[in-house]
Amino acid sequence: MLTESTLDYFDCLADSSGTYYMRGDPAMECWNYGANPNLHTQLLPLALFALLAYPFGIMFLFVTIFWRHRVVLKQQTRQGGIHIKH
Repeated sequence: MLTESTLDYFDCLADSSGTYYMRGDPAMECWNYGANPNLHTQLLPLALFALLAYPFGIMFLFVTIFWRHRVVLKQQTRQGGIHIKH
């Protein structure tokens, strides 16, 4: 869901004059790289960062957590599963 929200930034449609507007916010013009860039253009670095951070960052986080606890997870798997202590 977060990745989908990030991709909404790139979902722009052209009108009859050839100007692109965001599908989710038709008042926001897309890709205005003129002398006075609009908010959509200024947010491009943030959108690119979020596009990489959400899907790859979360996956990297879980891989790191499992890698750091691999010895404990291996031992618990050999003992027949993970048991929660009460």
